[in-house]
Formats: sequence, structure tokens, C-alpha cells
Amino acid sequence: MKVTDMLSKLAAAGAKGSRSALTKGGAIARSVLPKTETIDRIREKVKIDHPAALELWASGRQDARVLATMIADARKVTTKHIDDWRKDLTDGVVAASLGGLAARGSVSLEDLSRWCDDPDEWTSVIGWSAVANRVTDERVPDSFLRGRLEQIRVRAGAGADEVSAVMADVLARIGLRPSLLVEAIETADAIIERWDEESGAAKRTAKKKAKKRAIGLGAKAGRSGAKAARSGAKAGPSGPAASAGAKPRVAKNAGKIAGKKAPAKRITKKPAAKAAARRK
Repeated sequence: MKVTDMLSKLAAAGAKGSRSALTKGGAIARSVLPKTETIDRIREKVKIDHPAALELWASGRQDARVLATMIADARKVTTKHIDDWRKDLTDGVVAASLGGLAARGSVSLEDLSRWCDDPDEWTSVIGWSAVANRVTDERVPDSFLRGRLEQIRVRAGAGADEVSAVMADVLARIGLRPSLLVEAIETADAIIERWDEESGAAKRTAKKKAKKRAIGLGAKAGRSGAKAARSGAKAGPSGPAASAGAKPRVAKNAGKIAGKKAPAKRITKKPAAKAAARRK
């Protein structure tokens, strides 16, 4: 299958925006992937086509790059390839797919560790995704995975969400190794304990900030009250101070008025009405 045909199939199965852009000859939407079944069907038909994978990757399209990681020849993918491709990554989906490709190849465990510990979010996702795919490989020693457990213990939940999510997957898979089950459980317990401590510290910090805010507002209100009092003193009896003193009196008088009954209205007959009454 030609690369142009692959791109057309991906676009046709993607969002309406992708199909519209393809029809108009514009850029394909990069952020919306077609259904997984579409990519899988193309992969099953193409099998392995490394030159096509390189072209798909060069297109810059998200859907094309995911497909590229599936049909690339992992035996030909070197550390340099991954280092070059990771430079313009913009999302975790492609990064995770690239990590899967790296896991199928001959990339060293040292390089996987280097990517895991890289401060760049998507590079770190590549590394951890590769580790997740290599955990079941018996050639990966327990000592390497113990080093990853230590990193998970310290970093999980402390950085980017995408990285923490992949770390959680790695931790679960390491726990499937009988030789590392106990250490995986201890790591999970340590993470939860750290989160509880951090949550408590965050709450205490929030309370301190709220208290400082309240003190600040109180001081501000005190300053405003003092200013108003000074203004009232300057204004004299007709100013704010007089109004403040009048409030109790107004309240008292209002109570007296409310307790009295309304006086009955006196009906006064008009002269014409009086004359009519006398005639009768």
C-alpha cells in the first residue's frame, strides 16, 4: 500500500475536519485520531514497511505517526532515531507509541533510563512506556526494575500527569513479577504515604494563607473604621457621628408608632348631603 493511500484512509476515517481539510488540500487535523480499528486494519495489511514508516513520520500528522510506529522495522530503529523523532513531539499518544517501538527494538536499558529521567514530559513518556513493554521480558534483570521502582516512589504524582499515569502502569506490571511483588507493594504504600503527607502540608499551608488573609482584611477594616470615625468627628453633629447616635432613637420611635392603632377617619358630610337630610 502506498503512503498516500494510507494517509487518505486515515483521513477518511478521522474527524469531519480531517476529511474537509483533505478535500480542500489543507493541513489535516493533528489532534484527532481515527478509530483504533482503522489503524489496526492498515497495519495488518501493510505488516512491516520501514521506508513507508519514515515517510509517515515525516508527514507530522498524529495519526500517521502512530501508524508509523506500528509498521516500522524495530530492528532498524536505533537510539539516534528515537532521539531525533522525540524532538518535535507534541502529545502523549505518539510518545507512548514511540516508546512501544523502542521496546521492540534493540535500545539499551541505559537509554531507556535516560529517557525516563529526562525532564521533558514527552521524552519521559517514551522511556516509561518502553519500560512498561519490557517488564515481561525475562532478559530485563530485577536490578534494573528496582531502580525504576525507586524513581516511581519519588516521582509518581510529583510531575506531569501523563508521566505519572505511565509510571502507575509500570508499577502494576512490575508487581506481576513474583520476585518483585513485595517491593512493588511497598513502593505503592510509600507513594500513598507521601501523598497523604503532602496533602496535609498543603492543607496547613492553605490555612495559614487564609489566616493571614483574614488578619489582613481585619486590619484593613480597622483602618477604614478609624478613618470613618475621624471623618465623623470632623463633620460634627450633622455628620456620620450624629447619624450613628440617631439610630437608637429612630428605632425606639419606630417601635412606639408600630404599637399604636391608626386613628379612625372622620367622615364629613358635604353641604348638599346635609340639606337633603333635612328635607327628609
